[in-house]
Amino acid sequence: MRIGSHERSEATIPTASMADIAFLLIIFFLTATIFSIDKGLRIALPEPQEKVVIKSENMIKIDIDAEGLVTVDNEPVALEDIREVVTGKLEERPEAVITIRTHPQSAYENMINVFDELKLANATRISFAPGRRQSEEGG
Repeated sequence: MRIGSHERSEATIPTASMADIAFLLIIFFLTATIFSIDKGLRIALPEPQEKVVIKSENMIKIDIDAEGLVTVDNEPVALEDIREVVTGKLEERPEAVITIRTHPQSAYENMINVFDELKLANATRISFAPGRRQSEEGG
């Protein structure tokens, strides 16, 4: 018997259960992850062929010019007063449709701010009209 020589066994990592561990980690992260919910404006758009005709007396017209100035039925209104003005007009004509027309050079933020004020005024019938072209403005 030799005292000085030992058979050395090499250390190995068992890999038989690695696939199981990876699969369990995938399941854990899929169930623990919070998926983002779509946020933004919920707008029901009409079909491309669909045309809706609204009488002018049933419309509340809101125009936003290039500088961001807002007019409601051709009367200038400050952004913070839109909710009050529109609420009063909707009390007079609850079936009215609000049309927002934004100048092409106006900031997108202006239209969103007006839209937010309309939502706070409990307006449900809102439409977006194409902005005025320069030829329509006389320039």
